[in-house]
This record gives sequence, structure tokens and C-alpha cells, in this order.
Amino acid sequence: YFGTGGISGFCAGLAERMGIGEQFAEGRDEREWAEWCWERFRSLRYHDAPPFEQMVQANAGVFSMPVTQPAVAFADFRTDPVAHPLPTPSGKIEIFSKRLYDMQNPEIPPVPKYIQEWESPFGPEAKRYPLQAIGHHTLHRVHSTHDNNDWLEEAFPQRVFINPIDARPRSIADGDRVRVYNDRGVTVLPCRVTNRIMPGVVDIPQGAWWMPDEDGVDRRGSINVLTSQRPTPLAFGSTQHTIMVEVEKER
Repeated sequence: YFGTGGISGFCAGLAERMGIGEQFAEGRDEREWAEWCWERFRSLRYHDAPPFEQMVQANAGVFSMPVTQPAVAFADFRTDPVAHPLPTPSGKIEIFSKRLYDMQNPEIPPVPKYIQEWESPFGPEAKRYPLQAIGHHTLHRVHSTHDNNDWLEEAFPQRVFINPIDARPRSIADGDRVRVYNDRGVTVLPCRVTNRIMPGVVDIPQGAWWMPDEDGVDRRGSINVLTSQRPTPLAFGSTQHTIMVEVEKER
């Protein structure tokens, strides 16, 4: 077993319960894994970095290589493209991607061009839900971890950010509790009226815990009740930044 916190500790504990703890940990505890990762980091790229024990004794916590010259993208390729080809089928910079073309997915064009999202301010859904919701990483939490920390809640309360241009016609004032909703769900939380969010966009910090009332309405500001389960076309990730919503003052 190695680690007591975060994903590594959770996975190690789960592996033990499944009877594969030794295979998962590979015979290393938390400190030994830290040393293994550091020494591999040194061997692969940063050969001048100090050994693990020296880093521990120095208690520096961070290592950075001195910058002696500006970074140039694809420097080796630019110097000799034949000897240093890029990891593409042609070995060159490709404006047209045969790999993407072969996927035959209209949402992933083989040449760079604008593709309208399946849910956007430019589609028919915007008539009913005219505001685009995004969810940034807040200082309050690490994703959902620490959402129950009272001190962090006091410093960075969960609230939806909305521009005055959008708040005014909805009779919303700074600090009002508002309903943010679409066909998928409803969440209720205080609002922050500010010019620091552009008109047409609202922002609900991601990671808030889901806390439904007796009617199933979230009362904590969880953006997950608004997101779609449809994945992004290439990476199959969360479409958390493609959400159309409406906002109204809670009655």
C-alpha cells in the first residue's frame, strides 16, 4: 500500500481490496514511488537536476532549469527537417490531416475551420436558452475536493457570474439567488453581477457538490446538472463549456 491521499491512495486501497495490491504498487511505497518518478524525470530530460535525496535534504520543493536561450518551437525540425521529422504521417507540418479525413466525422474537419457546436448561441436552442454557461476552476476547490471547507467557502463563495447587460432585463441584482436552468436540470445559487464576464455568457465555478431539495432541484450550484452526456468528438471528454441556459431570479 502506498499513499494515503488523493487518487494514488484511493487507487492503492481499491487495488488491495480487489486482491491486486502488490501488482498495483509494484513493491514501492509512497516515498519510493516519488523517488522513482524523480529519478526517471532526471534520466529522461533534466540530467543536471539534483538526486532525490539531495532534493529532500534541501527541502526546496521545486526545481527549475536556468533559461539560457529562448525556446524555439520545432527548433530541430527547422534546422534539419529530414533528420528531425515531426510525428505526422508526412513528417512535416500538415494543414490537411489525412488521419482526420479518414475518420469521416463532420465534427472533426481535416483542415482547420470553424465548426458550429451542436449546442451554441447560434442555434435554435438559443431562443429558449440564450446564455452560454461555462465552468472555470475556482480557488475554492480542487475539482470537488474541499467544497465542504467553511473557510474556503467564506473566501470564495459559490455563485454564478453574470454581466449587468444580461442581469438588467432579468431584474437581477448583485447577490440575488437565481435559477440557472435548461432542459437537463436546474441549479439555484447566488449571483455576482460583474463586468468581468462578457455579455451572453454566465460562469458557474465547477466542482460544487450536488445538493438537491425535495423537488430534485440542486441548491448548491452544481454545473453538472446542466451539462450534457454527449462527449466531445475526438477526445470523448466532457462538453462542460458548451451549455446553453437561461437565468431568472428565484421567486
